[in-house]
Amino acid sequence: MTITNITCNNPCSGIQDDDVFLLIQADGGPPARYPAVGTYSMGAGTQWTLEGGYEVDYDYGVIVTAWDRDSYMLKNLDSPDYLFNINVKGNTTSSTNTKTNHNGADYTFTRNISS
Repeated sequence: MTITNITCNNPCSGIQDDDVFLLIQADGGPPARYPAVGTYSMGAGTQWTLEGGYEVDYDYGVIVTAWDRDSYMLKNLDSPDYLFNINVKGNTTSSTNTKTNHNGADYTFTRNISS
């Protein structure tokens, strides 16, 4: 599976941009963070195109969870805010999902799957 892009339709607060990072877990293994360090700032209408895509090898399934890590001065004391998650099963085809949550976040997640 290749994660190709993520579009922010509305950030979680609706006012301030989200500082997004992903946790990607394949086949119940340890989660990988993307980007490895830092975040990607996303406001309404921002599209995050992952250069070359982020490839994930799996047999049974992948869970991708997006988090908002606000960049305040005391961010070491701030815990990330949940944005959305996508559960991709082994027989899923290429697709796009739009996800929303209780705090106003609205994102579109696009991936390609080749056999």
